[in-house]
Formats: sequence, structure tokens, C-alpha cells
Amino acid sequence: MKTPRLTSNQSAVKEEILRKENQKLKRDNQLLRHKCDSYCRKYAWYHALFNFSGDPFIIHTYYDPPDTEKPYWLEEYLKKEPIVEVNKAFTQTMGYTKKQATQLTVYDIENDKKWTMEQTHELFEKMQTCRKGRVTRFERPHFTSAGKTIPVEIKSRILKIDNNEYIMTVARDISDRKKLEAEMQRSYLSEKRHAANLQKEIHTRIEFTRCLVHELKTPLTPILASSEALVKMEPAKTIQGELARNIHRGACGLNVRINELLDLARLEISELVLRKSMVLPNRIIEEVVAEMKQQLIARGQNIDLHIPADLPVICADPERLKQILRNLLNNAVKYNKDNGRIFLEAKIADGFIKIDVKDQGKGITQKNQKHLFQPYFRCEEDRSKMDGLGLGLFLSKSLVELHKGTIELQSKRGKGTTVSFKLPLSGKEKVEAGDERA
Repeated sequence: MKTPRLTSNQSAVKEEILRKENQKLKRDNQLLRHKCDSYCRKYAWYHALFNFSGDPFIIHTYYDPPDTEKPYWLEEYLKKEPIVEVNKAFTQTMGYTKKQATQLTVYDIENDKKWTMEQTHELFEKMQTCRKGRVTRFERPHFTSAGKTIPVEIKSRILKIDNNEYIMTVARDISDRKKLEAEMQRSYLSEKRHAANLQKEIHTRIEFTRCLVHELKTPLTPILASSEALVKMEPAKTIQGELARNIHRGACGLNVRINELLDLARLEISELVLRKSMVLPNRIIEEVVAEMKQQLIARGQNIDLHIPADLPVICADPERLKQILRNLLNNAVKYNKDNGRIFLEAKIADGFIKIDVKDQGKGITQKNQKHLFQPYFRCEEDRSKMDGLGLGLFLSKSLVELHKGTIELQSKRGKGTTVSFKLPLSGKEKVEAGDERA
């Protein structure tokens, strides 16, 4: 049977169809080539990025873990997870070639082959986290080809490629961090031992101070009582009377120093107790000034008082308030110029009672002012001239702060020194009268 011959019109139509199909094939081929080039470039970029990382990358197959508690199931499970891709950092760190690495399983690079049930359960939980599409983190030891153990921090997540599931893992070497942590732990334990030894030494010193104070107080008590009796018995103008007064003054001075040491020991172990009551500041100030009268006369000094008659009552320990004022006035007398004046002023300011003690002495340098409230500190030029332990200002500051107050010092060379302290008024402080431990 003969094939019918096409007419010229039919031939032209067929040629046009073939031409259009050919053009479409060329366009599709061009588009395919463009996509292929694009994928090749992206692959090159991702591969370069993959190998550029300084941390080892591992890609291995993933299978859902079995729901079992049988011993050693994890070992069998890890043996079924072959490594399919690694980067250059992995080969450099672990010592395998890429070909060798892709012939290993996850089990082969695990150093700790025997997993405890606790570790197995923990890893199972990590896998469940990973299964939900989240990044999971944990630490494991890895085993190099040379047999060296490397602690690594693992970050893993699931990848899906062509309906297959893989695990992408970054295994960062944390050897330096582990060394630093170990060093920090050693340093911590060492510091802890030193702190314990120091605390023991402090406790021993405090106990020694308390025992010393007790031993000094025991013979001092009859000396004070006897000298006070002699002072009352002997006239002041006789030799015996003067000697009795010298003994009594010396015993009183020694008693003050012993009490300062005892207060310091109590402060260090938070055993100093305030016995608060409602007190009139005017009366306390007048009593302390009266006590200082003989000392002021002996130095030819005068004291100017500026005390309002209507000062309100405050909640304070009266004996400790006297101690603060004695310390400040004693320093003012001690460091004032001969025949100088001392100014004592009290006033109400911003819900506090403020008391200023000012002298006309030579003043204190800026360098020394920074250390004046430290225990045992005394200015270099005064050490050989003045008595005392250097505890007065430290104890005064501590006592003021126990009353929830503040203390400050202002001084200029050649213009004297002013020490000011503030104590809260009873209404603002809202503290009930009674004992209060430091």
C-alpha cells in the first residue's frame, strides 16, 4: 500500500510544527543547562563552606531508635549508622582519610563503647528532640585513628534528602575548654581550702583576743575599784592623791583599750548587740561633754556647743552613742592645737539627726583620709606621739552603721577636721526599742 503524498500545504504545516518543537527543545535544554550550572555553583559553594569550617562535620544515616530497654541495644544501633560524608576538619582532627571515614559507622568513632543505662536513656531523649526537628546538644568522647581521645561537644539535627533521613553533626573539639574547666576546678578547690584555713585562723585569732581580753579584765577590775576608792580617800593636792589619780587614769585608759579589742572581736563575728531604747540626744551629749571636762582643761581647750533644746528622741543604744561621741571628742582633743576650740553641733536634716565634731588642728592629708576608718590605721607622723590602737574611728563607723546611719570626715591641711555622723529619727527608722544583733 502506497503512502499518500503530502500536499505542499500539509508539508509546510509539518515543518512548522517540527521547527517549533525544536525551538522548545532548545529552550528547555538551555534552561536545564542553566539550572545545572546553577546547581554546580551552589554545590561548589556549599562544599567549600562545608570544608571551610574549622569544626568537624559528620553526616550519617538515621534510623528511628528501637523502643527497648535491653542492654547494649545502643551499640547495635550505632553500628547500623554508616558515615556518608565528612569535611576536611574531620579528617584533620580524627586522622582518617575521607575514603576511610566513609567506611566507618558512628560506633567506630565512639571512645566510650560501654554506655550506662543512664547515658542510654539520656541519648534516647536527645534523639527524640532531634526527631522533632530541633537541634540537640551533648558532650561525648571521640576516638581518633591514632587511639587518642578527644572530648567533643556535639550539635545534631535531622536532614531529609530524597525521602531519606540523615543526621548532620558538628563535633567541636572542647579539649582546651575541658582543660580550662579542670584548672578552674583545681583553683576553686585550692581557694576553698585557703578560705577554710583563713577562716580557721580568723576564728583562732578572735578566740585568742577574747581570751586575752578576759585575762586582762580579771586583774584590771580590782585595780579600777581600788584606785577609784583611793582617789575618793586621798586629797587631790597630796602626793598620795596625785599617785592614786595617775593609777586610776591609767587603769581607765587600759580599760578603754581592752573594751575596743573586745568590740572588734564581736564585730568580726557579728556578736555585737545594740540595746536600743528611746533616748534624748541632748542628755547624752551633755553627759559625754561633762566627762571630757578635765581632759579639755588639761589641754587648755574649750568646747562650743550648738545643741537645740527641742531635739526629738531617737531609738538608739545610749551606751554605744556615748562611745561614738567619746571617740570623736577624744580625737578632736588629741589632734587639736593647744588652747584651741572644739565645735559640737547637732541639728535635724532630712529625717536624721546630724552631729558634727570639728577641731582646729593641722588637718589630715587626702592620702591618709582614705584609710582613717580602717582598723589599726594611724597617720605616720602621729604614731610615736599619740597613744591608742587606731580603732576609735573604725568602731565609731561600725556602731553608726549598726544604727542604720552614716559617718563622714572632711579635712584640709591647716584648717582642722570635721567628723559628722547621722542617725535616723525614731519615726523614720521604724525600729522597736530592744536588743538588736550586729
